[in-house]
Amino acid sequence: MENKKKHTGTLLVTIGCIIAAIIAGVGISFLVVQEYSHSHEVKAIQKYCALTENETDALFTISDTPAVRFDVNAYRLFENACLGNASVNLLAYGSYCEKDDMVCESVEKTVLHKNNEDVVLYDGPSSYINIMDGYVYYRPDDNRQVYQYTISSGKTDCIIDTSCSEMVVSTKGISYIDYGSGQLKFYSLENQKTQSLTDFAVSAFAVIGEDYFCLKANKTFGLLRNTGEFEELLTDVDRFCNAGKVIVQKKSNLYMVDASGIISVPCEQEIGKLVGFDGQNSYVLVDEVVYLLNCDADNTAGPARVLRLNQSEVLKALCYSDKYEMKKAMVYSMESEPYQITEKQPISANDGHLQIS
Repeated sequence: MENKKKHTGTLLVTIGCIIAAIIAGVGISFLVVQEYSHSHEVKAIQKYCALTENETDALFTISDTPAVRFDVNAYRLFENACLGNASVNLLAYGSYCEKDDMVCESVEKTVLHKNNEDVVLYDGPSSYINIMDGYVYYRPDDNRQVYQYTISSGKTDCIIDTSCSEMVVSTKGISYIDYGSGQLKFYSLENQKTQSLTDFAVSAFAVIGEDYFCLKANKTFGLLRNTGEFEELLTDVDRFCNAGKVIVQKKSNLYMVDASGIISVPCEQEIGKLVGFDGQNSYVLVDEVVYLLNCDADNTAGPARVLRLNQSEVLKALCYSDKYEMKKAMVYSMESEPYQITEKQPISANDGHLQIS
């Protein structure tokens, strides 16, 4: 009987050792696969970031690899080389665009500043201004059609004669929302033909290589592939901003979307309207006061108050420049009061529509 018990005990120990070895082996295999995956992602990002700004066709492959798509430096390279305006600027309705030594802005008129010269492009305000490959593209607020201004000759042409809302110009063409149907469409600069990209209404989008981040009119946010497939990521979304990583606002909550998935940005206080994002910090606006929220840190104490400005100056300072150190200088130089991070103040959500003067 004793020998039988010993034999049974030895057998159980042996089985336990085998199971432990299997578990350990699986664990090691998982770590090896995970390490390989991480190494592969790093190499993909490094290879992409080694491209030059002249390789625009290659830069459009940013959408092929999730790790590259959500890399802030990789996206900045794509944006600078391939897009006529920054994605974050769309939150400010594109009333200002900076490219090289040129600035085009819209206040009472649409004006291009170049070589110490001011050229009036339109005798009225415009939105979604883009500068790309020697042209300025803009959409006057009165007729919502798209115009192309040739910088070298001074010639102006109306290239999209239907009403448009949001639009972005890339080296390949103009992506825009048709004002009547709400569908996302693409106008090719090469063959001057237009194609519909969606059969559903879109309220906002961001170009990411051959793909798009889209916010449907029904508040569903996701990735629209160049195959026409729509990958749903979040519902009940109010607005979003793409700067490599994507920040999404649902009522008074912010969520970060990147290659690892969707994570909530912690903040115990309610926030206002998302007006900017630089890849790390979100900027929210409440009663013309800007608050900064570090999306990579614990914000349980609430967002930090940054400054108070006229709302149009706030958005110029925070959204338009891709030279981030210069952007900070712009913010501080335009303050109406001395810069300081004050004590955290309770703030409430602001659902009002932000008008740009």
